[in-house]
Amino acid sequence: GRAIAIEPITAELPVRAPTAPLAVEAEGDEVEPGETAELGVQTYEPFPISGGRVTLRFNPAVAAGPAAVYMDPRYGKAKFQVDRSKPGVLVVNFQSPDKTLNTVPGTFVDVRLPTRASAAIGTSSPVTLDPAGTYLLSVRGRKLKLKLENGELAFDD
Repeated sequence: GRAIAIEPITAELPVRAPTAPLAVEAEGDEVEPGETAELGVQTYEPFPISGGRVTLRFNPAVAAGPAAVYMDPRYGKAKFQVDRSKPGVLVVNFQSPDKTLNTVPGTFVDVRLPTRASAAIGTSSPVTLDPAGTYLLSVRGRKLKLKLENGELAFDD
């Protein structure tokens, strides 16, 4: 029976047309030089994924070591393999046999990248999804129409 204080805000609710592509973003970060950057691949709406591949590109000169890749089970069950054979390129192939991946939207591929302590404050570099090497599969195994959005890794103090 107690009153709860609320503060209304003005906002917009975007509505995607049924035939419009699904947004997938390369998530960047803002870190101090020498810290571990938390990069990733995220979605904004739930749509089940049975598998796919993401190819994430970043400037290899900012890396102080190999990137670690995780897939959080809160976004659905998946098995994955990572190819780190080219500097600045992470290729993550994944399958979700029970088709639960992305039933909760968010950062379904989580990347931890150690950065160089010598990185200059104020610099930034793009974190991108390579359209030629990125696709998501529907529950029927068909490629989904995607709108890829890029991020940025920035160094600040």
